[in-house]
Amino acid sequence: MAGRTAGLPNQISMDIRKLIDKLATEEENFLKSSFLAPVVRGGSVCVRIQGIVCKFYPEDREFEGWGIFQPISLHRVRLQKPAGRPLMRKYLDQLTSVALIVAEPAGHPPSAILAHPAGSPVKFDGPIPGRLIEGVERFRHFIARFD
Repeated sequence: MAGRTAGLPNQISMDIRKLIDKLATEEENFLKSSFLAPVVRGGSVCVRIQGIVCKFYPEDREFEGWGIFQPISLHRVRLQKPAGRPLMRKYLDQLTSVALIVAEPAGHPPSAILAHPAGSPVKFDGPIPGRLIEGVERFRHFIARFD
């Protein structure tokens, strides 16, 4: 059984080790960086590292909005500063846009429905809970972003 790991051929076990090493390197690099993300009060922020979604919790659990965050561990981030509108716009422009109609602006959270369900790149059954929505009224159209 020499040359095999857990019944896998050498090539596969070496490829897995390379992937794990690559992921570890990307994780180390990420921990030295900062990133832009939205967060709701008491919530978490998610980032993708090599396609794997990782969840982080802000040190300041009361902060809500868009911020520049610095990882301080594999599970925690520190708010460096609130993000300005130009950075938010640049981030949002990279995401899929979807037309929505406000269904319940006073709800907790506010909710919306798809404006054009047949042609939408995202699918939802029922109301879509909204976060970080500003200045909306019932039945108004607005553009939301999804990733």
